[in-house]
Amino acid sequence: IVVFAASQIWQNAAPFIGAANELIDGLAQSGRAFIEKLSTWHAGRRVKIEEGHPKTLLDGIKIGMNRAMWEGLGKIAKSSISIGLNAASCGGAAIVDAVAAVLQSVAKLVWRFAEYCVLNTFINRAKIHWANRETDLSAIHLDAKRFNDWLRPATRKAPVIAALTLGSRIAGDKIRLLQIYNEKGTMISFQQFERGRIYIDKMKGVGAGLINRSGLEFKGQSQAIQDLIDVAKSNRDDIFRRPKAVDGILRGNGRRKAKKRSSRHGGQMAMAA
Repeated sequence: IVVFAASQIWQNAAPFIGAANELIDGLAQSGRAFIEKLSTWHAGRRVKIEEGHPKTLLDGIKIGMNRAMWEGLGKIAKSSISIGLNAASCGGAAIVDAVAAVLQSVAKLVWRFAEYCVLNTFINRAKIHWANRETDLSAIHLDAKRFNDWLRPATRKAPVIAALTLGSRIAGDKIRLLQIYNEKGTMISFQQFERGRIYIDKMKGVGAGLINRSGLEFKGQSQAIQDLIDVAKSNRDDIFRRPKAVDGILRGNGRRKAKKRSSRHGGQMAMAA
């Protein structure tokens, strides 16, 4: 009798429990994204980011935060409607929940496939650019605008690209990412630089969360690249072991003029990710 009663209670309560779980999950996801957005907005006030790939990478992570917040709100709306329907029909709306769950799964599958296509296309193209970096006189990293025009659409469609590139620490140091000189041509103060440092570090942390919650697994073809991926995923500088290939990028090509090297090495490093 006890087992039968418990099974009946569970059967009648199951629709409410499932919807409640999704409601809690949606609240947690949207709440986390909102807190991250508010925290980074507060830290980023009066911080000037350099135009080009630095701004593109940070904007990409912001898009990832917005998507996470909207996805959480969507879960809240769906679960709230489900609870209301089940309450009104005494649990009779289970078929509606089942259909909604199937449609939601299909939508996620399509979205994930589209994201995979963007990532695959971007990675394959980056490999070609990287292979031609020394032999092609019109290599993409030599043209900052062309490089950014190639990078920006990919980070908007797949923000995890921005998170990996910024989080790997090879897209340029903070001096490269921040606007060090203001409109008057004078260098920013240490306090302004410190605000920028804190803001970028917060964005790296948010990016690490985007990578780990993306459901995607990233593996490097070499230990050097895997080290960079691990740094981006963990947001820990203490495990960073800079590979020789990156050392070469940071030193630059001695045959080029110093002025050109300083403006171009950021593009090479971002492409190496």
